[in-house]
Amino acid sequence: MVKLAKWGEEVLSGPLRLGVIPTIGPFLLPRILPQIRQQYPHLQLQITEDQSSRLVESLELGQLDVAILAFPYPIKRLEFQVAFQERFYIALPRGHDLEKQVSIEASLLPKEELLLLKEGHCLSDHALSACHLEGIRGSVGFQGTSLYTLVQMVAGGQGITFIPEMAIGDAVFNGDEIRLKPLDEPGPHREIGLVWRSTYFRKGDLIELASLISTLKDMA
Repeated sequence: MVKLAKWGEEVLSGPLRLGVIPTIGPFLLPRILPQIRQQYPHLQLQITEDQSSRLVESLELGQLDVAILAFPYPIKRLEFQVAFQERFYIALPRGHDLEKQVSIEASLLPKEELLLLKEGHCLSDHALSACHLEGIRGSVGFQGTSLYTLVQMVAGGQGITFIPEMAIGDAVFNGDEIRLKPLDEPGPHREIGLVWRSTYFRKGDLIELASLISTLKDMA
């Protein structure tokens, strides 16, 4: 009780159980965590990576305090704060017919070449929605469990895939065998934000964290 009272007086201090989805964690956390830990040395982060549905369930059960999700997503009675928005890019193998395009409209995408994340990963849902292609998931030839798997398939000339803007600086997505082109569809294509229970007692800390993420997201 004494520790809780002490942490309540200091912004972003004490334990905080944070969830994050796999299409955000590897790209966002390395950019923001060093500065967060430097600025708030008494914050004790406990981080879990999982799919959106399981993170929402963990929040409702009180197993997590907050999660970083991509919207739109059904969060039921949970509260949220958007930190930033982003667009999607198309990853092409070198020498692809679309390589000379400055940007790519959805109508130009060869649907038979699309490689997607399997159901449960909302990035594919958001990308297909941006392209008005929601009905094609069942006909896609390959559905993977990570973006890194998909981009290796692209590098091997096995198809094309969607990449979130925050991943553009990742060396894996900038190899000699990969070409990245902006998706030329109205955006933003998804929003990134924090989600928490309405009964969480330190909402001010979470709003501060959302603001901090918005500021730090573009750091190298």
